[in-house]
Amino acid sequence: MSTRSTQQRLRLRYAQQGTLRFVGHLDITKIWERILRRAELPLEYSRGFNPRPRLQVAAGLPLGASSAAEALDVWLEAPVWPSDDLRPRLQAVAPRDLTLLSAEAVPIQAPALPMLAHSATYQVRPLPPARFPEGLPAQITALLQADQLLRQRKRKTYDLRPLILGLGQPAEQMLEMQLSLGEGRTGRPDETLAALGLAEVPVQIHRSALELATTLLEQDHQE
Repeated sequence: MSTRSTQQRLRLRYAQQGTLRFVGHLDITKIWERILRRAELPLEYSRGFNPRPRLQVAAGLPLGASSAAEALDVWLEAPVWPSDDLRPRLQAVAPRDLTLLSAEAVPIQAPALPMLAHSATYQVRPLPPARFPEGLPAQITALLQADQLLRQRKRKTYDLRPLILGLGQPAEQMLEMQLSLGEGRTGRPDETLAALGLAEVPVQIHRSALELATTLLEQDHQE
């Protein structure tokens, strides 16, 4: 893809909840395509036989999870930001369960958004009448003290432990976990729950934060 016509790159932060919890990564990208077209933004398109708007989601959301911390980059052929009416324009044509939180211009040649995605924080609660066991604090301590947590994914063995950056129980019936993101180093909430012995507990998962690697952004600015 060429960036010769790019005049602006926008980073949109948004929340995804309700029925959109069951929409996959590719489908949420298509939903954003419709939103941006309806809002009549000057989208840049890829080259080739099947041109598509240039969009990039930071990290796929686990199916069934809600989020208050999603991020999307959009490439434009003409600047639209700063503008007081951009957020209202986009929100007016967005589905009910998608809320635009912020918009900002970022350097056109900044690293790809998935490369910047460093970690995600998830809040996990049991679905009533299910409850977390009383011994959960001890299970958390044992997990954090483990040198390795070998798991199977797609018939391959991997170590889950370095992918868990933080794990705690801020309330009796809530777990909070910070998991690594990135190609080949993504920690999954369901596998973390399984490592805690909670695979059979029905839960609601909510992504509360998405951390982008600022060091890569700083390097790009210096270049």
